[in-house]
Amino acid sequence: MGRFFLWLMLHQALAIPAQTLQRPVAASFAGAGAYSKQHADALSAMVNQASMAGFSNFRAVLYAEKRYLLREWQQLQLAASLPLQSGQLGLHLLYSGSSGYRETKAGLAYARNIGSKLDAGVQFNYHGIGMGAVYGSAYTVSVEAGIIIHLSDKVHAGAHVNNPVGGKWSKGGTGKLPAVYSFGLGYDASAVFFTGVEIVKEEDQPVSIQAGFIYQPLPLIRIRAGVSTATASAWMALGIAKKGWGFDITAAYHPQLGMSPGIILTVSGKKRTKDPVVKNILP
Repeated sequence: MGRFFLWLMLHQALAIPAQTLQRPVAASFAGAGAYSKQHADALSAMVNQASMAGFSNFRAVLYAEKRYLLREWQQLQLAASLPLQSGQLGLHLLYSGSSGYRETKAGLAYARNIGSKLDAGVQFNYHGIGMGAVYGSAYTVSVEAGIIIHLSDKVHAGAHVNNPVGGKWSKGGTGKLPAVYSFGLGYDASAVFFTGVEIVKEEDQPVSIQAGFIYQPLPLIRIRAGVSTATASAWMALGIAKKGWGFDITAAYHPQLGMSPGIILTVSGKKRTKDPVVKNILP
């Protein structure tokens, strides 16, 4: 079974235009907190870079997934954001696959507030695929950007576009990365509960509606869950959340392909405060 899926990945990468395997099963659900002021974290930047604009401290997340329990289809993602004098600097690294077929991604992002009601972010990516000595490797570049509008203290809406101009693979690969457009809406019902929905349109794929919630019934306990209409998939995470760090165990279920377990580890630093004002003391 594992060899069959490895062959399937190679076939998709070589023959199908506008196809990518880099979209994780669960991270897109977990990142729905992008449209929240209360629950956004470094993982949210994978959904919409503009979410980083609201951060006032260092944040990082490590996400690991074993898709459909296959050793040949493992995925590891690292995202981090660092506050600057004006805005946030973000980093996104990805590794997916195995020695026979692998995909990599390195992205550099920047986000900032534009007034009190609008946040914006942009990210530049380098993508690579490696298919062993027989098929060689290929690379391409892409850009993605997003905005978030704070309609009120509790309601937030945004839009995101990924690869609108079409990143074509270099010699050794065929086709291109798909363009992906999304629109999200989130509602911070309280400090312990958030719900949101995202409409995603990937090139040559049907429209997908992804809905989910984040609930923290106790100070240390966090529950996250979501569904996707495109694949009839469901996802859930149970984690421990404390000031400065968090750990979640995730499980996504596809009705035909089965389970995809994973883990999410988040860390954050102290909130940045404004530089104190030094008064001139005249003799």
